[in-house]
Amino acid sequence: MSSALNLFGSLTPPLSLPPLEGGAAGALNGSFDYEEEAFSRDHASSGSKLPPPKHPQGKVTGDKKRGRITKGSALPSPPLISTDSPQQKELFLNDGTMLRLTFLGQGQFHKVWTIEKDPNWVIKTPLPSGGPEAMRRCAQMTKRNLVTIPGKTGGLYRLAQFVNDIFIDGYWKVERLDHEVNRDQVLERVATIFARMISNPDAFYVGDFHPTNLKADAAGNLVLIDPPPFDWNPDDNQFDIEEDLVRCIKAWDHDGDLVQLIDQAVRKASGETSWGRIHERLTDGQTEGSR
Repeated sequence: MSSALNLFGSLTPPLSLPPLEGGAAGALNGSFDYEEEAFSRDHASSGSKLPPPKHPQGKVTGDKKRGRITKGSALPSPPLISTDSPQQKELFLNDGTMLRLTFLGQGQFHKVWTIEKDPNWVIKTPLPSGGPEAMRRCAQMTKRNLVTIPGKTGGLYRLAQFVNDIFIDGYWKVERLDHEVNRDQVLERVATIFARMISNPDAFYVGDFHPTNLKADAAGNLVLIDPPPFDWNPDDNQFDIEEDLVRCIKAWDHDGDLVQLIDQAVRKASGETSWGRIHERLTDGQTEGSR
């Protein structure tokens, strides 16, 4: 895929990051249930201090106070305590503070919980999909994307705020966004975003730009609430960008309206991009005149 073309002005190149740590060599043997209680109620007495979250290896390395984990370690278990209701949990922070959580929803990688008396934030706890190593890599790639995505937005959308480190706490604390996106109002903006991704993926591509992953904030800004838990670079043959773009554009498109807007934006450029192949897949090979 050619990435030399940039119709929309140049951006500073994305932040260069070191390669992912661990890999297959960092995999852990055995399994660990991240939904099990990590602390007993003995630690929940008023005013008591809780120990740092423990991870499956049974020891704390690095920063002992916060339970920071090192290369190859699994995620620490979120310090959740069950209540009488399966829809509610109690989350104990390192300073002994207790948060009451209520189950809000579940995706492929996380459960999402609201926080009593704190309506501006949610807690996201990882699901044990694929085992501890898969969970660790998912968290690590999400963390990398939290750094790189702000440089790829071009001011057309923003990333939800993540205010803590899952590798320390065992969970994400994330800005809560409840406003649904008005598709018709943002369609031209979404078309521009996809056109940028297609014309210059090195600078603008963000995976899984699906309507279910976007919300609006109180000011009407388009907000990506879930940075993709996968990584991509131009030499990566393991991830199919075209497949991801086709899937996401189809989810936004109604009767070809978005495809037409993207087509108009991309065709203003000269040079080779992957749009021809993507366009053919989106329109089942039909030409513009036959639609």
